[in-house]
Amino acid sequence: TLRNLLNANLSQHHIVVSESIDDTIQLKITIGNQGEFLINSIESSVLTKEEIPQLDSLLRQSLDSLPKIFPAIKRSQQVTTQFSLPVVIKIESKSKDSSFHSE
Repeated sequence: TLRNLLNANLSQHHIVVSESIDDTIQLKITIGNQGEFLINSIESSVLTKEEIPQLDSLLRQSLDSLPKIFPAIKRSQQVTTQFSLPVVIKIESKSKDSSFHSE
């Protein structure tokens, strides 16, 4: 699933922060009627953006490596689909352990 692929990619990164992070990031995603994948926005807290400034690029890189996605079908027609994917980030300060997962 999309969640498992994202978790696997993100869990490979070791991130050190000065303050503990426990945040849920919202990815606004569009899958076009031809299967093209687009991240419309990434919403996270100010603390998360300050502590992990590279998070947006890590998320985009992880999703860029996904296999081909097939568009949704409605009444035998391929249609564009938009959805939000929550990504939970928990990182303890002074630690190289990071945990990413989607819900």
